[in-house]
Amino acid sequence: MPGCSRLPVSAASSATSCAGVRTEARTGTPEEVAILFITSGVLRQNPACAYDLVTGGMRKSRTRAAFASGKAVTPYVTRKPKQVTLELTPRVRLSNQVGSWITLDAPDRKARTFEIVLLKRDGRWLVDYWAYAVGFG
Repeated sequence: MPGCSRLPVSAASSATSCAGVRTEARTGTPEEVAILFITSGVLRQNPACAYDLVTGGMRKSRTRAAFASGKAVTPYVTRKPKQVTLELTPRVRLSNQVGSWITLDAPDRKARTFEIVLLKRDGRWLVDYWAYAVGFG
């Protein structure tokens, strides 16, 4: 499909701490921030860090502790997070909003497609929406 990108999620980010995630996210493209969010929160590699990558609207009233518990973000549960591949299909690209479909696939889990929306806030990209995509297996 034109415009699709496919890559191993683990190869996309070297950040291992929330400070590292914040630093990478400060200057990251929407795609880089999406991958940081997926690695941190969706794959639960460091779910507390996902708190720093989302808008207030996505946080709602949830605290960093709620994110750290792994219950604040719809996950993709796999025993092989380092082997997950990501296929990104762009949908909307505006100066302050980017929307994409993201398909995650792991050797021990059926592929799942999610929808993600990022908004530009104060010069940086933040995740504003993450959920299962409707109409996908």
